[in-house]
This record gives sequence, C-alpha cells and structure tokens, in this order.
Amino acid sequence: MKKSTLILLLTVLSISLTAQTWESVIEENADYHYNAVQFLNEDEGYVIGSGPESSTPVVLKTTDGGENWTDVANDLPEGYVNTLAFSDVNSGFITLSSGKIFLTTDGGENWTQMLTDEDGNVFTVKYAGNYNDADVFYAFTASKIYKTVDMGENWELAYNHGSNVFVTAVLTNGNGISFGSENKALFAYGSDNGELYMYDGEEAYSVYESTHANPFSCVFAVSDDVYFASSGTRFVRVTDPGEDNQITNNLTNALYINALNFLDINHGFGATSTGDIYFLKNLGSSYTKEYDGDIQLNGVSIASNSSVFACGKGIILKRSGNIVDDNTSVFGMETGKNIFRIYPNPSNGEINIELTESMQNALYEVYDISGRKIIASQPINSTCSKINLDSGVYLIVVSDGKFSQVEKAIIF
Repeated sequence: MKKSTLILLLTVLSISLTAQTWESVIEENADYHYNAVQFLNEDEGYVIGSGPESSTPVVLKTTDGGENWTDVANDLPEGYVNTLAFSDVNSGFITLSSGKIFLTTDGGENWTQMLTDEDGNVFTVKYAGNYNDADVFYAFTASKIYKTVDMGENWELAYNHGSNVFVTAVLTNGNGISFGSENKALFAYGSDNGELYMYDGEEAYSVYESTHANPFSCVFAVSDDVYFASSGTRFVRVTDPGEDNQITNNLTNALYINALNFLDINHGFGATSTGDIYFLKNLGSSYTKEYDGDIQLNGVSIASNSSVFACGKGIILKRSGNIVDDNTSVFGMETGKNIFRIYPNPSNGEINIELTESMQNALYEVYDISGRKIIASQPINSTCSKINLDSGVYLIVVSDGKFSQVEKAIIF
C-alpha cells in the first residue's frame, strides 16, 4: 500500500465539524469572471480569470489568506486566463484562451511563454506533484499530452492520442482532469453521454460510460486509487481504475458540480453552476449545502483544514472553520485511550480483536483501502473476537459508546 494512500485513509477516523461560515473576500463585480483558484497553503494562493473586457487577463495573488489581492498578470498578452498549476507560491504555469502557456518563477512578477505545439494550442496545464525531487507538470492539447520535470525547460511528448479522446470544451476547463500520481490521471471526455478516461502514462482508455445525457464537467483525484467525478445530476466515485473499474453511481443527485476539491476521502467540497457549495462526506455518499448562492461558481480549493476558497463570476468566497476536528472519531467520541489491540499483525488472514480493559457494548467496524465499510458494527464476544480478511490493508475501529480507537491491520 502506498504511504500517501495510508495517510489519507487514516483521516477516516476524524469527521466532526466545528462552526464554519462562507463570506465574500473581494468586492463583488459581475464584470470580472474568475475561472479557477489554487491555494498553496493557508495564506498564499491565486485566482485567475478575465477583467471587464473578456480579453483582459487576470491573475490575482494573495499572501494573507484572502485579506488583500494583487493582480500579477502584468505584461501577459490579451486573452482570459483559463487554467493554472503551481507547485509553490513562486513557481507555476497558466494558460490563456489563445492557447498559450506561460511560466513564472517569481510569483507573477515576470512571465515567460513556454511550449508551442505545432499541431494545436495548449489548452490545459496540470500539476501532478513532486516525485524524485522534481515538480511534474503536464500540458494538454487537442491531440497530445506533454510532460516537464524541469519547470518547462524541456517538454516530453508523453502521449499522442489523436483526436478521438479529448474534446476542447473539456480541455479549456482545468477541472476536467486530475492526477492521482505522477503518471496516472482521470479525465472527463465531453461527449453527450459522458465518459471517463484513465491516462496511465502509456495510454488512455475508457473506464466508465454514462447512460445519462450530461458530459462529465469535473474530476478530482484523492489518490491514484480513489477519484470522484461530476456529470450534471450525476456524481460518481471511481476506485481501482484500470483494474476492477469499480463505479459507485449517483452518490448525490442534481448537484451540477462544476469544481471539486477533497481534503481526504471523507471531506470534500463541490462548487456548482447554480452558485451553491456542498460539503461532501462519507466517501461522497452524503452532503450538506453550506452556501446557497445564485452566481455560477467555477473553482474551489482547500487552503488548509481551517479555510477553503471558491470563485465564480465576479466573486471570491472564503470558508472559515475547521473541516476536520482531529480530537474526535467517526463515532464522535473521545480518542487517545487504548481500548483494544489486534494480533497477529501482520497476519495471513485471521486476526484477533482483544479488549484491553473492561467494556460494555463494545462494537467493531472494518474499512478497506478506499475507506469503504466492509464489516458493519459487530459486537465483540466477551473480551475477544476473531475475524478473517482477504489480503490488504484495513482500518479496525472499536467503540464502546464513550471512547473509540482505530488501528491498522495488514493481511498478507
């Protein structure tokens, strides 16, 4: 199991919320169109779009958590800014509606035009992450995928897929592609019935074809094992893409999510074309409307556990209040007390769950690698219970109504 996936899974034990609010952090102006937002930490982030004239590029930067914003578009040529991808507050790429891609390494003080594709414009730029001490970025055209590991000094033609996969309408929306690891991404194919494709560094192949009329508008990778995607009234979860291609259909209904961002598998946000913002929980299977708006929202970014930003037509919003309270568990009970142990661990299949102190009404639950509950609440017989599991990594959760504890179990 990958370390990054394990870290994400461990957060399944913490889902309690503290007080939160959404409020505008910039004077609303319908003449401005904000297309995307990315925060690099709690204080520093960017919002991109266009000004009163649709050909006026806008790149807003904040270094104080959205209190103040500075336009760093500077000498960029005409065209609205449609996608951005930064690895840190100083270094990143943007793309313009003209298809041109630009790099900054000094936080927007200067911009340098990069890759020019002989067969078509660059429509989308994405940050895949840092691997082997190199920041990995991708640029997408209508027929090709380019990759750079040296901040644009060199671009490798990573994949030439012709014209039968990507559609320009999806490529101009950076929300339609998301990387789970260096060479693995899920992307939305903007056909009428809606399809999801997997790119694995060697090829692109379909993993899901919808029977609904709406194309998928956005995807988000929590890890390279778990992805979420939205298609009009349909919101789905994809696990183990390329292997079992497990699709969980209609996690929620009629949300029309334009942009997604997840802190972990159980805590995410969806911004909609109707101006609403939803807090998505329980592997995306439940939700709460946190903001009821009437202006189309195009982007959402989690700055930290205590702040989230969204943007749309003439508006930038900030959510204040913790997403996750690390002092509570899935049961909303106290933690920090050892109430059970599991053995042997690792195991070849059978494990014992043994209570370490006297408890009444103790129950256990088991979650798999994607956070899916595979054993619902079961009583612990006397002070010990035996369970058999297939090979994999699991989370064992025990609760007595007052305390809860989570332990990792590895099965060979």
